[in-house]
Amino acid sequence: MLPSAAVAVWKRSPLGRDYRRLWVANVVSVTGDGVTVTAGPLLAASITHDPLLVAGALFAQQLPWLIFGPLSGALVDRLEPTRLIVIVDLLRAAAVGGLAASVFAGRAHLAALYGALFILGVGSTVSDTAVLSLPPLLVGPDDLVRANAGLQGVLFVGADLVGPLLGAYLFVLAAGLPFAFDAATFVVGAALIASIRRRRATHPVPDRTGLRQGAVGYGVLLACGAAGGVIGTVIVKRLLAWFGTSLLLRVGLIIECATHVSLALTHRPWVAALTLVIFGVHGGVWNVATVTLRQKVVPEQLLGRVNSVYNTFSTGGFALGSLVGGLLARGFGLTAPFWVAAAAVAVVAILAWRLFTPGRLTTEAEASANCAECGSL
Repeated sequence: MLPSAAVAVWKRSPLGRDYRRLWVANVVSVTGDGVTVTAGPLLAASITHDPLLVAGALFAQQLPWLIFGPLSGALVDRLEPTRLIVIVDLLRAAAVGGLAASVFAGRAHLAALYGALFILGVGSTVSDTAVLSLPPLLVGPDDLVRANAGLQGVLFVGADLVGPLLGAYLFVLAAGLPFAFDAATFVVGAALIASIRRRRATHPVPDRTGLRQGAVGYGVLLACGAAGGVIGTVIVKRLLAWFGTSLLLRVGLIIECATHVSLALTHRPWVAALTLVIFGVHGGVWNVATVTLRQKVVPEQLLGRVNSVYNTFSTGGFALGSLVGGLLARGFGLTAPFWVAAAAVAVVAILAWRLFTPGRLTTEAEASANCAECGSL
């Protein structure tokens, strides 16, 4: 069941039948994503103990953003978004369903896992981009913040809160169950998206007995970040009104740097959990604020490409980070990735600080709006 905060956001937003179907489809689909994001590395860890090869599971799923990100944006701009989502969801259902069958048959190999996750990632480059292009078609400009908050809220709830916990639990029951569940969610999500009327003119598995506590603990920590994300999407509109986008972006960079330092230093689970909750709040606020800004200043005919480029850098960077993190953990220990990440974010914060002034953001938004008007003439 979804946390009451996310449900409250949906109930407060009478944004129409089509938006509700998009919202429910996202609930289903991103929960399946969260299940597989957790189960993928757990399956890899049951096959190999090499940190780099385990990290390869995340890398395989995020790598497509570096390869197909801009192309997927162009597809979304040229074709009908809901139709694209339906097609890629059905293809992803086939891929992850095949992986589930191989795990149940005792034929799971890293190559098959990587291949299925790569296909899921390719589909995400299209589906995630298309979803970001739908709110302006389904709700009015004044409702975009509420609509995006609702979508971002279920992203945190499903992909990072419910999904990881459920994925870990299903994996403990049977290694193939999480992937079968994900396949079913793609089918349900595709059916819901297809019903929207308002549209634009992916060796046998060794014994896993020792994984039980570790798997559940891993899911719980991921869920803490998701809980914070839900809080962020609920309070983002008020925070934007009180503090403005500029201050929230600057504070967000500080929070990101402090998060990595905290995770590197602590050995206490409750400290890590609290850190991830705070980071999740920042993530929810950041995502809604930046997505809404792009939707307001970018012309509709370019929105898919702009969103895909943004996601290419964010999600594609996550792909590279997963691989680099595995290398650092292998060579220097498990805390090394956190220290490197903290240093990298600190550098980004220093370089971006002047770009996030209120005047600069206003100027950029006005310039983008004027450019869009000129392009439509």
